[in-house]
Amino acid sequence: MINDLKTNKSVGGDIPTSIFKDINESSYTVLTNCINNNIETDSFPYSLKEANITPLFKKNDPLEKSNYRPVSVLPLLSKVYERLLYNQLSDHADTFLNNVLCGSRKAHSSQHALFKLLTSWQSVLDNGGFVGTVLMDLSKAYDCISHELLIAKLECYGLSRNSLKLLLDYLTDRKQRTKIGSSYSSWHNIDTGVPQGSILGPLLFNIFLNDLFFAITATEVCNFADDNTLYCGDQNLDRVLANLSYDLKNVIEWFKLNSMKANPDKFQFMVLGVNKSEPVCINIDGNLKNSSSEVVLLGVTIDCELKFKKHVDELCQRASFKLHALRRIRKFLTVEKARLIANAFIDSQFNYAPIIWMFAGKTAINKICKIHHRTLQIVYNDYTKTYEQLLDISKTTSIHQRHLKCLATEVFKSLLHLNPEFMWNYFNEKQIPYSLRDRNKVILPRAKSSRFGEVVCYGIIFLQTLKIVKL
Repeated sequence: MINDLKTNKSVGGDIPTSIFKDINESSYTVLTNCINNNIETDSFPYSLKEANITPLFKKNDPLEKSNYRPVSVLPLLSKVYERLLYNQLSDHADTFLNNVLCGSRKAHSSQHALFKLLTSWQSVLDNGGFVGTVLMDLSKAYDCISHELLIAKLECYGLSRNSLKLLLDYLTDRKQRTKIGSSYSSWHNIDTGVPQGSILGPLLFNIFLNDLFFAITATEVCNFADDNTLYCGDQNLDRVLANLSYDLKNVIEWFKLNSMKANPDKFQFMVLGVNKSEPVCINIDGNLKNSSSEVVLLGVTIDCELKFKKHVDELCQRASFKLHALRRIRKFLTVEKARLIANAFIDSQFNYAPIIWMFAGKTAINKICKIHHRTLQIVYNDYTKTYEQLLDISKTTSIHQRHLKCLATEVFKSLLHLNPEFMWNYFNEKQIPYSLRDRNKVILPRAKSSRFGEVVCYGIIFLQTLKIVKL
């Protein structure tokens, strides 16, 4: 475990990771005995509970303190101790955590959560129905967790008394101070919450949040960490709104009972499948919300027609700004360094959750290709060659082809059950009887919806092509 520590990660305390790994051979026996002794006495070392808080900017006004996320930089030995506890607790937690919990879980990602949500939406819309969704907002969700209530929930989930004592000792008597540059604030006690930036924190948050889904009965939920989105599809719009209102009331009540602060005035509401000229509204805890034409969920802009045009436009705009910056400094860079910067700051703009929006349309794909073409022109300082020629020189592929590879990888993982369980049912195989060669039969999906059926089709055809080429 010590050998697996990453030297590029920030740690607190007086021992750098690199030095600690160098002396591993002479220290691991003593460290093992110390940790085993702490576990036997149900205690977590006090010196490992002190954290330096680094504020990370999220969005909007940089002068507003609420727009920063507090990340705990903990001592190096704390990460080792926490990892040992995490490995044992996570194996037990996987037996009872809800299937839709996607945050901070192995083989789960925000892309999976979005795919499940959008596939469900598209299936309802293809049948002429309506979809209503509410994106909920929580304030400082990780910092509001009651330690006593968390321990009570852990007991209900089957943890032993000794384990509960150890975790309670881990949570209590913690201190933190804020670090800005080389300056520090005074130390302050932490009475509630789990430390962000810790190893155990996200797992404990998932366990705390798990019983929320028992309060959701009339709708479905998309979850990733503290982002929770209720949605409902039906052929009757009034029934959609009634189901949303019913579960919203239950969820907001659950937040209050669990000492978590919801912000109904910041909730987002959208209805899909209705005429744009028809105003639709919903009452959320006394706040009347009108339906929006688009929402931002987990970093993806989703419009009410599921075309993703604005999302692609925003990606291209951000990439274009960085492209202009690269052009200004290109004369000071070698080809290799220019290429490294382009991959890190420009091409990476299109790497997040591509299977959600990659089929936004031919116009969107062409716009991305133009950005990529301009990038290669600047990197290689050649404005005469075509896009295909520059791709050959760089020995790479187009961004759309990279997205197809991501899609094929996701299909492969689903067929082999290497990703979340709810993804396995989206890729059903169907053999085409009129194939000319039995061994080269193309397997196509039984698509549940037009848009995402096309996504599945591309992925499985791609996999079958690879198999045929290998044969």
